[in-house]
Amino acid sequence: NRYLYVSPSCERISGYTPSQFIESPSLITEIIATDEQSLIKEHLAKCNDQDNGEEKLEFRIIRNDGEIRWIEHFCQPVFSENGKYLGRRASNRDITDRKEIEQERECLIQDLKKALEEIQTLNGMLPICSNCKKIRDDSGYWNQIESYISRHSNALFSHSICPDCIKKLYKEEGWFNEDRNES
Repeated sequence: NRYLYVSPSCERISGYTPSQFIESPSLITEIIATDEQSLIKEHLAKCNDQDNGEEKLEFRIIRNDGEIRWIEHFCQPVFSENGKYLGRRASNRDITDRKEIEQERECLIQDLKKALEEIQTLNGMLPICSNCKKIRDDSGYWNQIESYISRHSNALFSHSICPDCIKKLYKEEGWFNEDRNES
């Protein structure tokens, strides 16, 4: 329960000097994020068992300036030449950047899954009005087919009128010449 050596790099990671850790060995548990302190206490209890091998875990610390950093902790037992247990050697690394990237990746995966679920709704059966051709969405609202498909895909729409509809709608106005089959 005491340190023989603390690397100067601990100050860059934690904001506390090596001498502060040496003078107060409990400092390491005091800077651990509150919701992870039981994890660390359990780890330290295991580490006091000389038969316990290598240990690795990740946890958050609160630096002396209040910034939260992720730490990867690795420790292993140290024995004398004659096999006597002397203690443990531990290394701590700042993995905050890696954790942030992992969190971003997880958010992107969730966004992609959500987008995929929405796109897949276009593969199923769509309730469509026989008269006006509006589509009913999952919330029960009726939407113009163009706006519904635009929201759920990358499709773009332009509007025109087919020859059959021209005949039906505009024959009487003389806009359609049936003999030439053109407008």
